[in-house]
Amino acid sequence: MKKIIPFIVVFLVVIVAAVSWSIYQYWFQKDVTDRKMVGVGGIINTTPEVAHRPPEKIPSDSPGKDQPGPAVKPELVPPPDVHRGAGKVDAELSAAERLIKEIEGDYQKLDWNKALEKLESALITGADQAVQKQGEELKNKCETFRKLLVDIPPEAMVPLVDLVRIELISGRFLEGQLVQRTGQGLQVRFKEFTGEIPLDQIYFSEEIKPEARKLELEREYEKYLELLPADPTAYQYYELAVRGYKSQLGERILPMLEKAWEKNYDLIAVVQEEEARDLYERGLFYRECHLQSKMDETVKNLEVKFPESNYLVKIKEIQSQDLAQLTKVIQPNSQVKPLEPDSSSGVVEGVNELKPIVRNDEAQKLINEANKIYEQGFKHYAKTDERGPDFDEENEKALIAFSKATSLYEQASQTRPDDAWLQDRLRNSRQLWATVRKQGHLRSPR
Repeated sequence: MKKIIPFIVVFLVVIVAAVSWSIYQYWFQKDVTDRKMVGVGGIINTTPEVAHRPPEKIPSDSPGKDQPGPAVKPELVPPPDVHRGAGKVDAELSAAERLIKEIEGDYQKLDWNKALEKLESALITGADQAVQKQGEELKNKCETFRKLLVDIPPEAMVPLVDLVRIELISGRFLEGQLVQRTGQGLQVRFKEFTGEIPLDQIYFSEEIKPEARKLELEREYEKYLELLPADPTAYQYYELAVRGYKSQLGERILPMLEKAWEKNYDLIAVVQEEEARDLYERGLFYRECHLQSKMDETVKNLEVKFPESNYLVKIKEIQSQDLAQLTKVIQPNSQVKPLEPDSSSGVVEGVNELKPIVRNDEAQKLINEANKIYEQGFKHYAKTDERGPDFDEENEKALIAFSKATSLYEQASQTRPDDAWLQDRLRNSRQLWATVRKQGHLRSPR
């Protein structure tokens, strides 16, 4: 045992020496590293892994040797373009691309005439296939959009001028362009005339500046956007573009036209079909209301605007049938006795012509009031034919009037269920209300 003890002591001394040397090496190297990392601003906040990362090596020209240095990224050289060639051809194509961008700028500004002129340049017609295809698409859009909006009359545009809204003491509301204020009243330019409204007739007036008017039009436009269905048709997008055009909201026009174009490239045919159908349905409505002059006017309008439409053929066939039926009814027949009206109902047997019954009762008062409102509603409805700048206002007034008239006729019919004229007028008032309500694909928000 005594012989082994010296060996154990030597072994422990060796272990202690090795551990001490390792500790010394660690602290010495750490102190050196910290001193190297101290600069003007203090110790650099760099992790040891980053601080001691060895430099990247790249292969040297001599085999078997590596030299440290920064990593070199290989240069990407594009393959030669066999279609573009070189020299003058490449310069011409670059000019064509620049011209296309310039044309797109005109297109975005709705300056379609200018864009179409530039698209006729030889730089575009002589460019490569990709540029020519881009130019052809721009040309088709410019021609289509220009044709769709060129027929909108200037008077249909909403004027962005100093407006004044007036409520008269009588309860009537007026809106027009403010010309000037005088000591006696307000000079206002309306659609048909310019006149002065005396101050003693004005209950309230409010001036609207162009900036405020444009904000109003923006808010109205947002309401129409909210009314769009989940999957709008091309024509509904087109109607929004037209509304933006009339309201002078330039930034709203092109996005809606683009969406309509995406729905159907043959946008002109879509619009013509919808407008022809609208005239056709309007003519049928006038026919049901026995407004022959209005129906004839609508048919003539359909014939002028859409001479090739199937709707024109259909409504002319209906006109021919009506004429034949009328001729058959009015042919003289000596064996037929003169027709006398039924005094109780006001109906002439054999002829679709009803006469109102006048009685001194509560129902008659309702009928008289309803008749006045009905006539006012029809006057407003007649002003919506051409969909001018006052379409929304007139359509809304007609809708309210026919709604009130229908309600009064319904109350009167409860006490006069046998009055054929009243029942016919009630049916017409309901039809008018329904037609006004659904006019157009986007009705005015309420």
